[in-house]
Amino acid sequence: MGPTDTPTRAERHRMSQIQEIGCIVSQVLGRNNVPAQVHHVLSGGRRLGHMHTIGLTPWYHEGEVPEGLTRERCHQIYGPSLKLHRREFTERFGTEAELVELTSRIIEWLDQNPFRGGLSAHQAPALIAYQVKKGFRKPRSARSKGPSPTTIKA
Repeated sequence: MGPTDTPTRAERHRMSQIQEIGCIVSQVLGRNNVPAQVHHVLSGGRRLGHMHTIGLTPWYHEGEVPEGLTRERCHQIYGPSLKLHRREFTERFGTEAELVELTSRIIEWLDQNPFRGGLSAHQAPALIAYQVKKGFRKPRSARSKGPSPTTIKA
């Protein structure tokens, strides 16, 4: 199937799991239970397909500013938005491909551990994100603003 076709069963499952996991950036930062929109990764301006998706908050995804905040304040509080600050977002949180891979690892773990040892649906992804990110990315250089996914303590 093409990237814009009706999702297959596996693709629907992935997008459902993304909704359960929440925002992948928030998970990496240790913030659980943060609702997410499904972001489709693009290449050359075209979607790569439903299996190349991650969960992002409206701020990280589209640069949507919550009521009562300014764009500048959101940037200070949450960090860069993928839509508004792509280069800075990638430097701080990883490439879209890396975040897709991390999301896939979490989904795979959730599928293999349906009972999750008593962890809630939102606690389990944070635990897995912490476990897999150790070897996931090399730490950012000193020029980077903010923590990289490998330097954050859970």
